[in-house]
Amino acid sequence: MSYTLISFKDVLLSSGSFRIKLIKTIDYIVGSLLAQLVPAKNKTLEPASLDPKRILVIRPGGIGDAIFLLPILRRIKEVKAGICIDVLCEKRNAIVFSSQEGICDHVYCYDSLKSFSTLWHNSYDVIIDSEQWHYLSALVSYFLSAQYSVGFGSRPLRTKLLNHPVDYDINEYELKSFQKLFTKIFPSLKPIDSLNASFHVDQDSLSWAKNKVKERSVSLFLGGSLPEKYLPLDKAIEVIKFVIGQGYQAVLLGGKDIVSFNQQIENKVSDKRLLNLTGQTSLSQSAATISLSKLFVGTDSGLLHLARAVGTPTVAIFGSTNPKKWGATNPQNIIIADNLPDAAYSKFSYSSPSYDGSSLNKLDTERIISAMKELLNK
Repeated sequence: MSYTLISFKDVLLSSGSFRIKLIKTIDYIVGSLLAQLVPAKNKTLEPASLDPKRILVIRPGGIGDAIFLLPILRRIKEVKAGICIDVLCEKRNAIVFSSQEGICDHVYCYDSLKSFSTLWHNSYDVIIDSEQWHYLSALVSYFLSAQYSVGFGSRPLRTKLLNHPVDYDINEYELKSFQKLFTKIFPSLKPIDSLNASFHVDQDSLSWAKNKVKERSVSLFLGGSLPEKYLPLDKAIEVIKFVIGQGYQAVLLGGKDIVSFNQQIENKVSDKRLLNLTGQTSLSQSAATISLSKLFVGTDSGLLHLARAVGTPTVAIFGSTNPKKWGATNPQNIIIADNLPDAAYSKFSYSSPSYDGSSLNKLDTERIISAMKELLNK
């Protein structure tokens, strides 16, 4: 079992909101203490004889990680008739699961006291913890009533909380990493190569988007959940002016955290072919907007993965995050990234001290424009 070490200093210096840093700090201190105190789970149990009727999938975090689970959950529902799949997630990514009919039977949120307390009345055959590194989700799977638990053994103490810890490769495409968890329980599950067509857009959202978006449009998200994911403002404006110059409507998407950035873009571009929908759309409406677009251009984010999940061609811009882990290499997706050493990439949402933040600042915008031309010409 290979481990990736993150120090407490890395936790304290990590980017993100105060709430997220507080949760990470609690996880590091309280989670590690509890993990040391409890006895190890039985590692001799083998899932070969299991015929699970009810499973719980734990997925904390943002929208992107949740989207990577959709094609796997769809496949299980197709091949395993009558199985009940519950999901434990956060309020911020719960919509990914609840918006998709027929994938999940119940969606619980651990940051909602009423929802989380209800979960403890349930009993499961299997718990699959898809969290990559932190302790608290593994502790939940440890204490919940279940025959068998599987998750990533990315830390020494984390391995003792699971019946079967699975090795985690920080350079492996995340869709493949997640599949390793599920094939331990469902060994006949066929490999899934892409996110394409895994997110289904409802008709109401599609009708809404058709009233907003022109037939020739390009959707863009050039910010990110962390400051180092933002494309510099001058480069973002250059990209958007190219879109407009080619006769396309440029549609800006994103949540409240990017409102200020996109407002600056709108003020400087000032063109009627620029549509700023930042902070105005639900996840399903964003998905519908992207699905109607000829192209999606974005930094590594939940919306980038959503674009792939609805089947829209993408130009993906990577800076501090690993394109081997979060990118998708196929004719519909072009990755713009520098070949950084593995040590420079962020791991488990923690910035690497060896990353100087210059990757996106030095990025030649022509690389993005060239990739856009290639996909639009197709």
